Amino acid sequence: GPMLGLTAMPNGIFAGFTGRRVCFSEPYLPHAWPASYRVAVEEDIVGLGATTNGLVVLTEKTPYFIAGSDPKAMSIARVESYLPCLSKNSIVDMGEVILYASPDGIVAIAGTQATVLTRSILSSDQWLSDFYPSSIKAGVWKGRYVGFFTDGGSTHGGFILDTRTSTPVFTTLSASNPIKGVYSGPDESGLYVIISNGIEEF
Repeated sequence: GPMLGLTAMPNGIFAGFTGRRVCFSEPYLPHAWPASYRVAVEEDIVGLGATTNGLVVLTEKTPYFIAGSDPKAMSIARVESYLPCLSKNSIVDMGEVILYASPDGIVAIAGTQATVLTRSILSSDQWLSDFYPSSIKAGVWKGRYVGFFTDGGSTHGGFILDTRTSTPVFTTLSASNPIKGVYSGPDESGLYVIISNGIEEF
């Protein structure tokens, strides 16, 4: 099938996926994808996120972490937590960690360690019923995770998760229109949101 989720990694390597296979390019040759550079996982892949020390693979069940500087010899480890990724658009690179929306809340993956950042703030039932995690579109703004959600009808809104302190701070946002897309500026100083009648800067 088609390769999805094109992601830039260190050392000029690109990663992508199809089905349950993660694919890597030749260093600095983004047109060359040898079949021998593929790594398989056990679940269907939802999306990828590159950190400073590896690649996080988010699936419909458990996450994986792939590390290595040579696409011929990548090592893969399974994160031993059932934390499915519910929305590929919720995946955000925060530098050393990847954040995304799971059924239990916003999860941070650092290497093979997974932490549900919102567990002390929201119950799983409240998270699922009030924030529609499968619809979340997110970005990073000044070191904060910003997400927007909709029920597909008249209910929509957003939130800011600030993890820069020892205790995460969760702030809800109101939205007069559903958010169609989110883009973080290169220096993270601006977050651009696409709404039904134009683009606004956050």
